[in-house]
Amino acid sequence: MASVAEVSRLVDEILTAARPAAEQESAELLQFARRVSGNGTLTLQLWDVELYADALREARFNVSADTLREYLPLPAVRSTLFEVRCCSGCAIAQHSAQLSACHTCDTIINR
Repeated sequence: MASVAEVSRLVDEILTAARPAAEQESAELLQFARRVSGNGTLTLQLWDVELYADALREARFNVSADTLREYLPLPAVRSTLFEVRCCSGCAIAQHSAQLSACHTCDTIINR
C-alpha cells in the first residue's frame, strides 16, 4: 500500500503534467465563449463552462452531448464499467443503493 507521501508525490506529478494542457484548454474555451457571445470581456462562470464546452465540442467535432448520450446510455455504461472491472482486476465495487439519473444534469445520485 502506498504511503501518504507517495500518494502526495503522485498527485503533484499528475498536476504538473496536466496543468499546461488544462490551462491551454481553458484559454481556448474562454476565447471561444467570448467569440460566440460577442462579449470580448466575458468571464466564464462555473455554470457557463458546460454550455460553452458542449458548443465548442459541437463546433470542432460536430458532436454534441445529446448525440453522445444516445450511444452511451447510463445502464449500458454502468454494466460495461463492471465488465471492464472483471477483465482488468480493478477494485471497483457496485454500490448496493438504488441509483437514478438526474433529468437535468445526468449525474448519478443516491436515493
